[in-house]
Amino acid sequence: MKLRNILLIQPMHEKSSKAERTSFNFPWGIACISKYLQDAGYHVQFLDGQALQLLKEELPTYIDGYSADLIGITGFSTQYNAV
Repeated sequence: MKLRNILLIQPMHEKSSKAERTSFNFPWGIACISKYLQDAGYHVQFLDGQALQLLKEELPTYIDGYSADLIGITGFSTQYNAV
């Protein structure tokens, strides 16, 4: 089986809540990986849980909406439990 569809995920920082908007840092690392994979011919989708303010309990619903052969997750060490 050849992997063609890749989903990259940045989860919301666990200490955040939907009621409070935390500072937003663009996910440069995963964006660079995404571009590299696209240039190599892969179909890459990105789910930014931080920008969408998705709680970890909501992520499975969103993930089910993607057709992915491989899922990659990024995060800071402070996001360990969420990742």
